[in-house]
Amino acid sequence: MKLNWFTRKGIIYLPVSIIGWIILIIALAYAVFTFIDIDKRSHSVSDTLINFVFTCF
Repeated sequence: MKLNWFTRKGIIYLPVSIIGWIILIIALAYAVFTFIDIDKRSHSVSDTLINFVFTCF
């Protein structure tokens, strides 16, 4: 059984099913929540971005 949740367009994977869209929305919500949480504790833009990159990815 092959599950096609995403399709590849160049270097980007785009969702093609409802499960793919749900996964994308959850991932974006997590990234936004993490960014806001890190931004509350940061003192500068570079501090926020460095901590965001090393926390999310």
